[in-house]
Amino acid sequence: MGQAMKFPVNAEDTPGIDEDMTIVVGQHGKSFMFRDIDLTGVAAIKGQFGLAPGITKGGTVEYRLDAPDGELLGSAKLEQGLTTMGFKEPVTAIEEVSGKHDIYVVFVGEKDDEEVLVAVVNWIEFLNQAAI
Repeated sequence: MGQAMKFPVNAEDTPGIDEDMTIVVGQHGKSFMFRDIDLTGVAAIKGQFGLAPGITKGGTVEYRLDAPDGELLGSAKLEQGLTTMGFKEPVTAIEEVSGKHDIYVVFVGEKDDEEVLVAVVNWIEFLNQAAI
């Protein structure tokens, strides 16, 4: 299992983008992580995932504790439409955990092929119970 690819997006050079950002391209079997996140009180994880017919295939995004193959806290299915390009924003309830941990975002495609693009990640947000 390897790391997902990250790309900077410059607002000046990209129509429709108001501020600079970094996007992550999620390929099957790849992951990225958030280091030392205090999960005390976190009840869910919300993300914005871009899907584009002919480019991404959809699949599952998994949220794992402390390692790419660590305890599964929760997962979200990302359905690829046949003709619709756009963003999905699933809210995934996670198991209750307290203290600081690394959170791994792992991409799982329908086919066991590292070349399969599951989705593009725009952002991830950690939510407490009041935000759900």
